[in-house]
Amino acid sequence: MQKGISQIVIIILILLIAVSLTSALYMWAGQTVFQIYPEDTQERIYMRERACLGVDRISNTQITINNCGLVPLKDFKIYVNGVNQNPSVPESLEPGESSDIAVNINLGQRVYVTSDYAESPSVIYSALPTCGNNIIEGDEPCDGTDLGGKTCADLGYHIGTLACLAGCSGFDTSNCDVTECVDTDGGLIYDVKGKIILPGGTEKTDHCKSGDRELREYNCTDGGEDFDDYICPTTCDDKDHPTDPRCCSDGVCIP
Repeated sequence: MQKGISQIVIIILILLIAVSLTSALYMWAGQTVFQIYPEDTQERIYMRERACLGVDRISNTQITINNCGLVPLKDFKIYVNGVNQNPSVPESLEPGESSDIAVNINLGQRVYVTSDYAESPSVIYSALPTCGNNIIEGDEPCDGTDLGGKTCADLGYHIGTLACLAGCSGFDTSNCDVTECVDTDGGLIYDVKGKIILPGGTEKTDHCKSGDRELREYNCTDGGEDFDDYICPTTCDDKDHPTDPRCCSDGVCIP
């Protein structure tokens, strides 16, 4: 009988020891984990609460991202329809900073950006161009400060600063100028409408004169400017051009 009681006591003691050891181990593990990870976890929570990543502008070739939060951001990834595009991205962005990132985006595709502490809202690239957002979209030749890389020189001028018209319908060349006479169609070219540009901004455009055959064609000379009142060939007639019987139309001779 005493032997049976002793065995029971031993078993109870063993169980108590096991429970005590398990409890101690659990408490030690919990304290250890708390000591190892709390700073990282708490830091991430702190940073994410203060982080913000936005998409300012988007076009078919470029996206502009903005750090709209209170903490620096890095490790940027650009996703188009869920696929990481791996473009060249800035190493980091301080609060308030933005960056243009070159990436190809098709109409209707969904774009979003991630970083170490923040993700941007998902944005769908729209087919409708928005004039005034400084991004060339659709058939816009320019938009605000986005001139598509064009300068006054690309439009036949020598000096000055090119701008975009308010409605994004074309270029504003009012601040462009030339240092000598420039003929945009290259000389006496009667089947191409051109103009001459003179220093000071004066422009003279090829045009049809009175009648159906006479064309005033402007050109540059060593001394400055000149023009030729050219009679378009008589091969132009109603039979050859039933929709426009004139031989001179909109500043050109109809071939």
